[in-house]
Amino acid sequence: MAFIKKMKEKGISINKDHLTIFSNEYPIAEIERASIYANHTSYRGPIFLFIMGLLFTIGHLITGVIIMGAAVIWGISIRKKYSLILTINGKEKSVLVHNDKKILEELLKAIGESKGKG
Repeated sequence: MAFIKKMKEKGISINKDHLTIFSNEYPIAEIERASIYANHTSYRGPIFLFIMGLLFTIGHLITGVIIMGAAVIWGISIRKKYSLILTINGKEKSVLVHNDKKILEELLKAIGESKGKG
């Protein structure tokens, strides 16, 4: 129940009839399948910036090191994102994107419980 209360504060609620994510309502009875998808995480930007910083070190050592440091910090700060995918009437739709997979797993579990009651 603590999970449901926490999610309501973030604009997500679920009851026996509907799943509400922000202002969008999805009828529980129409949800054919719910799953979690891990979105692809790209490191192209930080790698490109690191290479540019490496090239800058040839002429301007301090500037190059600062750019490479920024690239490393950017690369470390990238977090994997997960999507909650609902299949309704044969069509898949991403309804929620979040960094914390545990939250989406709890929501998936709550959807399963609601479908079991209905």
